Amino acid sequence: MILEIVFEEASSGIMEVTLYEATGLRNIDPMGQQDPYVQFSLGPHYKKRSKTIKKGGINPYFEEETLLLWVDQENWIHNLKVMVLDDDAKEEKPIGETSFSLLSYMKGSSDDAREDSYDLFYYVLIDPKDETEKKEMACGELIMKVCKRLCLYACRTDCIIICNNVICMYV
Repeated sequence: MILEIVFEEASSGIMEVTLYEATGLRNIDPMGQQDPYVQFSLGPHYKKRSKTIKKGGINPYFEEETLLLWVDQENWIHNLKVMVLDDDAKEEKPIGETSFSLLSYMKGSSDDAREDSYDLFYYVLIDPKDETEKKEMACGELIMKVCKRLCLYACRTDCIIICNNVICMYV
């Protein structure tokens, strides 16, 4: 048996996430229709969120909203955590979540990008006295496109980045 290890170069850049829709979400708002939005977390300090879809319910359409995420050697080691939440006046209520590594997307080009479906889950405590015993429950799917944008120039912090003829500010 031969073990082959391949190291692929990963470079800093901008990941573009285009949100299309979510389907089959669990309804957590018993008094009306939920107002979902999507929050992206990459490591402990980097978060972005989509617009709230008022009365989006269990099948919200995100109007092909595009978010840009800066990925570098400090945060690409983390999985991208994607959470769908209900924007409630009192508190944000989680509807479902998923997570995945961005490393496979970092080696691709924007021409390789395609819509894909990501299964969403929530967790139920099996034993209320033991926080570690949880059961994963499916609760819908999120359809989005993730791709790396080619950057012509990038620097570390507080700078302007030119990507595919779009000027982005990174702070």
